[in-house]
Amino acid sequence: IGRDSSGAVTADAKALCSKQPELRDRVVVTGAVSDAGLEEWWRRLDLLIVPSRYESFGLTVIEAFSRGIPVLCSNAEALVEVAGEGAAIVAPIAAAIAKRAIELLRNPVARSGLGEAGYQRFVKEFAAEVFAVRLHAIYGRRTVP
Repeated sequence: IGRDSSGAVTADAKALCSKQPELRDRVVVTGAVSDAGLEEWWRRLDLLIVPSRYESFGLTVIEAFSRGIPVLCSNAEALVEVAGEGAAIVAPIAAAIAKRAIELLRNPVARSGLGEAGYQRFVKEFAAEVFAVRLHAIYGRRTVP
């Protein structure tokens, strides 16, 4: 789900999924989705895959963590920083992503543990209450000119 500026990841993922019986019926590569339709997709996910080659922050990972959805993401620097120990991390290579996705889709216990780890990371690092305290600490030290 989402835009792929180069189209390469989407094309690679669709090609791999069409060749893999385990993925063909379980993985949907949608491209861009409206905001209205996004919540339905969140409810349907067994695993969120974020295959970005470059990423500025990783909000999608945090959104999945907040819902307890297991995450498989690329090792783009920002994703690694946001995901920490809460996600499975691989190189942004379609074959590596597909291999790890198959492993996780075949193992509901591992997927569940990954979802719980992500949720715990969300609670500890990204929940609104945590951000409020951090922002107050930052701005509370500043004086208004």
